[in-house]
This record gives sequence, structure tokens and C-alpha cells, in this order.
Amino acid sequence: MGIFDFFKKNKEEEIPLRIAKDFHFHSVVGKNGDGIARKIVEYFGDKVEEAVDTHKNFVDEDVLSYFEGEDSEKEFPIQEWTRIFRIKLKDGTEINGEIDDSEMAAKYGAGLAEHFSDVNIKDENLKQMLLTQIAFFNCKTKLTATFDFYKSGKKKNEKVKLLDFILGAGKSFDGYSLFSTETLYSPDKKVFVSKKIGTEFKEFTPFIPKELIDNFEMTDEDNARMARSIEKIKADELPYLENMHTSISEARAVIPDKELIIKRAAAIQMTGIASELYNEMQENAKEKIKEFLEIFEKQYGIKEVLTNEEKNYLEKYTDDVRINSEYNWRYECPPVLLWALSLQELTDLNTICDVKGTIEYFMENDLETLMNKAELRSKDEIMDMLDYLYRLNWSAVELRIRPENHNNKKFPYDESIIHFRRLALEWLVQPEKSIEDVEAEMHT
Repeated sequence: MGIFDFFKKNKEEEIPLRIAKDFHFHSVVGKNGDGIARKIVEYFGDKVEEAVDTHKNFVDEDVLSYFEGEDSEKEFPIQEWTRIFRIKLKDGTEINGEIDDSEMAAKYGAGLAEHFSDVNIKDENLKQMLLTQIAFFNCKTKLTATFDFYKSGKKKNEKVKLLDFILGAGKSFDGYSLFSTETLYSPDKKVFVSKKIGTEFKEFTPFIPKELIDNFEMTDEDNARMARSIEKIKADELPYLENMHTSISEARAVIPDKELIIKRAAAIQMTGIASELYNEMQENAKEKIKEFLEIFEKQYGIKEVLTNEEKNYLEKYTDDVRINSEYNWRYECPPVLLWALSLQELTDLNTICDVKGTIEYFMENDLETLMNKAELRSKDEIMDMLDYLYRLNWSAVELRIRPENHNNKKFPYDESIIHFRRLALEWLVQPEKSIEDVEAEMHT
């Protein structure tokens, strides 16, 4: 072969780029996301060279040893319960998958419904049906495809077809694919909702598993409460979402006894004091925090109700501004819990709580004294307050991130006060959860 032919051949042989592309799917599952990974593998069929579970952190050692022995690399065949996995295709493409069926994924579905609530669809009933389906999304599946990318020629066309094929994987588990933040595609790759074109659907009936209906169960009182909250928000001429369900149904809400409420209020107050001392004394705050902790333990027995995160915060100084600010703002939570016990009234939504006064209140009393004084408010009153703050919280975020949709209207209340008062109430109706888990769900 001559030198001219050599250079001509090399010019024609393009060197590919190794790139990765994410595919995001949302779906509705009954009990959990079991079986999704297997369905995806079956979808790729004979294109698959290898498919393994790589979920190392959450798999029991006995299960690992059953498949590979104690010295295994902790990779084994994909199972019904697989959540993190890797698929290698015969053409060299590698697909890493993650399935999230946690409560946070369900909260994300509700947020996605809010995000698309302003799509332009003339048929209002159809729009509500589409948004209802999105609101019930409770499982997120992410596929990351790593492959050789060619800029031109036959191989480029092959990869384009492959990417389209991967997008079609959603059909195997009824997954709706999110393209950027503008468009959501149905499992059969039709435009479900789009900020630009609305929808390609003429009619639609949401799929909602019986398990979800049983678990959520919006009661008549929930619907009445939602209507009352919306009327109050309308009176302030604030934005609201007509189809936004309650954050928790009355049927599922459980309010704990007075003792636990008092102990948790005192525990949160203690972390607020620690944040104040860290800000003032930095690492030298340790002894002072210890003194306060001994007082609060003696008077309220708070150590048994501290979360692991709270214990770590009290024991070890941090200069993390975000963490210290979070605990400092939680000063707003104890007054809400004291309000629920009819021990204090709340300030308005633009006035922070009386921190000094609340600290003195705890110091001057103890568990037994407050148990005798406290009278738990009705569940209806607590749920009414929660639902109103929940919807106000949404209004605040809506005005902050999309001011152009509301004539640049300013939110009339303090968003942080609303957030942390709502946090206290969200914990109060689901006390089996840690306050950290409750707040994480609020952010999704």
C-alpha cells in the first residue's frame, strides 16, 4: 500500500469520542419498584452481553456470599429487588441504572406536576387528567448510557438509532421520559406534556394502582380543608395549585402524645442554643453546650429523642454556615409544638419567634410541669394549620422562581418562617420519621 493510500485510509477512519448520556424515567408503581431492572434487561434482549446487580451498599452479606462467595466483587445476577445495576451491550455500550422508589421519589412526582401546571392545554379536563398521572409518579429510574460517539457516517446513524432504542426502554415498565425540563414523553414516546406544544394526547385516563389509592385516601375533610386553605390564599391574591393534594391525608396522620411533643420541642430548642453558641464561641462552645445539655436532659430527658444528626451536631463543632443556619432557623419549630399543646400563641408570619423568651420558658419549667399545663389542640386545628402553610410554601416558591408569570408580585410573608413552622407540623403528624427525613421530603 502506497503512502497516499495509507493517509487516505486513516482520514476515513474516524476516532470516536467516549461520551455518556442520561435518560430519566418516571413511573407509577404499587408497593415498590421490584422487577423494573429485569424488565429493562429483557427489553434489550439479545443485545446484552452482561447484566449485573452492583448495589453494594444495601445488600446483605449472606446474599452476596450465596452468589459469589465471601471474597466476591459484590456483583451478581440481577434480581427482582435489584435497584442499582449495570448492563453491557455487545457493541461496547455500557448502561448503568438506578431505581429510586423512596418517598422522596413520590414527592418529586408531585413537584413535577406543579412544574407542568402552567402548560397550555385548552381542554382543562384533559390537562387535569395528565397532571393527575404525573402527581402520582412515585418511582424514578435513571439510565446512564456510555458509548462511542461518531460525528458522521454509518456508525453515527447506528448510535442515533441505539439512543432512540434506549429511550424506548421506558415502555417495558411504563416509564415516562423527561427530556430536559421542557417535555415529558409517554412510554410510547408521544409528547405527554410540553411547555412548548402542550400535548399530543386527545384523551387520557390516569393509571393509579389500588395500593396508592388505599394508602393516600383523600377524605372529605381533606378536600374541605384544601378548599378552605385555597380561599385564604386567594384572599391574598397569591398563586395556588388547584389539584395539589394535601401533604398528608388525615387518615394517615398520627399525632403523638404530649410527652413526646414536649421532649422533641425541648430537644430542638437545645440544638438552636448550640447553633447560637457555635456562632459566638466556635470550638470553645463545647463546655457551654454541655452545661445546657445537662440542664435540658435533667428537666426534659431529651437525649432519648435526639436524632443521630442532632447528637452529632451537639457533640462536634462545625463551621459549616449552612448547617449552623439550618439549626438556628429551627428555633421556629419549638413555639409551633408549644402552640399545638396550647401553651403559647404564635407570632404573625413576618415576625420571628421570641428566641430568648422560649429559652427562658423551657428553663423555668420541666417535663412534669408542662405535661400538667398542656392541652393538645384538636387534630382538625393542627391539620388546618399544616395545610395552609403547605400551600403558602408553594406560593412562595412559585413567586420566587417564576415571577414573570405573576406580574412580579412579591410574597407578603417571610418564606423561612413558613418553611420551619411547616416543618414542625409535618413532623407532628408523622412522628415515626426523623425531622431530617421530613425536611428532605419537603424539599422534593
